[in-house]
Amino acid sequence: MKVYDDMEENGCQPDLWTYNAMISVYGRCGLPGKAYQLFNELESKGFLADAVTCNSLLYAFARDGNVEKVKEICEEMVKMGFGKDKMTYNTMIHMYGKRGKHDLAFKLYRDMKLSGRNPDAITYTVLIDSLGKANKIAEAANVMSEMLDTGVKPTLWTYSALICGYAKAGKQVEAQETFECMVKSGIKPDLLAYSVMLDILFRFNEMKKAMTLYREMVHDGFLPDNGLYQVMLRVLRRENKFDAIEKVIRDMELLCGMNPQVISSVLVKGECYDHAAKILRLAISNGYELDRENLLTILSSYSSSGRHSEECELLEFLKEHAPGSHQLVNEALDVTLCKTPICCEENELLSDASQVFSDMRFVGVAPSEHLYQSMARIYCKMGFPETAHHLIEQAESKGIQFDSVSIYVKKKRKEKRKKRRRKIKIKVKVKEKKIRQKN
Repeated sequence: MKVYDDMEENGCQPDLWTYNAMISVYGRCGLPGKAYQLFNELESKGFLADAVTCNSLLYAFARDGNVEKVKEICEEMVKMGFGKDKMTYNTMIHMYGKRGKHDLAFKLYRDMKLSGRNPDAITYTVLIDSLGKANKIAEAANVMSEMLDTGVKPTLWTYSALICGYAKAGKQVEAQETFECMVKSGIKPDLLAYSVMLDILFRFNEMKKAMTLYREMVHDGFLPDNGLYQVMLRVLRRENKFDAIEKVIRDMELLCGMNPQVISSVLVKGECYDHAAKILRLAISNGYELDRENLLTILSSYSSSGRHSEECELLEFLKEHAPGSHQLVNEALDVTLCKTPICCEENELLSDASQVFSDMRFVGVAPSEHLYQSMARIYCKMGFPETAHHLIEQAESKGIQFDSVSIYVKKKRKEKRKKRRRKIKIKVKVKEKKIRQKN
């Protein structure tokens, strides 16, 4: 565009080739209005549009999805004596396929063949791609068969389009057969073909095939994106393939050049929380900022699995080594410590709750009203109503009032005193009996 503007500024008059090139450029840049403006200007300059001009303008409006304008330009082409050539048909078939009008795309495909215009690799690829995206995989496979029957050699894009269609339809076997057929034909897979096949193999739990293909992919110089790594890691974690996870982490670091912060984020999204926590520590030690979302997700996984001590250990590490994130770490630590004893109570882990509560008091976290209530009940269940009563007195001295819990604790304390008096009476009676027997 700059060159064209410079031509005009310097009084250099464009010729038909220049107009055709600029109409094509405007079309590919999504500027059909500019392309149409040049098309109209061309005639005023004494040039007559040719088939290339018309097809370039047609492409501009087809790319924009303006079906009515495309029809109008087609009619003008016929009036000007230009029939629909392969470029015209391919452009329109792609437009209809992209808009989900597959019947119209097929009709054009049939018209093309009847008019003596033999479809080329682009025609077939466009049809297969649009049908696959619309979940019409049977029709896409039929088009591939027709393509092979007519002797047109599928390209990398043709195979990739069909593989993507099979993957979308969940047809793992057919996708793999198509991939193998492509390789046997001498076509090397590209990043898209490798990525789609890896994705579908992992989703169908074909671990051995998936890891073999992954190694081939890396060997050929292609690397998965973060999304595919997340799929891989999620499946490897589910199958407890920890060695494979470690290898993938090394690849992300050495081959992809990811820093620890990014690797930790990918691991979190891949649900490898233990590995994510380990790499998070490394990231913090290397001076990277703490990612709030990743941290909270890791803590949530620890909490939901009852691994409260590991949750606290991670936070204590971050409190010491992430000075710029003290507020976030302290907030998370407060939430963790406050909810952990309650979770322990729900799961009858009374000793664990007592230990966490002691740790919480040690680091200076003030218990909430709900936590005071929970710990009072826990101490009673553990057989320490006096400790529970002392805790309630502490809470009441801070202005926190309890009704039902206080009554419950007093009841338990009274029961324990009765049991103690009963035991003392029994001991006294036993002692008196022994004395009488001696006498």
